[in-house]
Amino acid sequence: MRRRRETRVENTLETFHEVVVEPVDSPPPPPHLRPLREAGIPTVSDDEFETVLDELETRRRLLYGLIEPDAREWPFRRTH
Repeated sequence: MRRRRETRVENTLETFHEVVVEPVDSPPPPPHLRPLREAGIPTVSDDEFETVLDELETRRRLLYGLIEPDAREWPFRRTH
């Protein structure tokens, strides 16, 4: 069962898409889990995290499309 908050976010994004927001071609870079792990905050495995990101790709592309036209920077950048 989906959480109510996820449904609200999806409904809001659907409204944005219908009105003005176009999804970008690719999702934003994924956030780092390392700082969370180093701070002792439990996280899922990297594989689980990638699976969830894949499942949320459309939502992430829409959110990224919401900020990209205004030249805003996505809050997390992956560095290797």
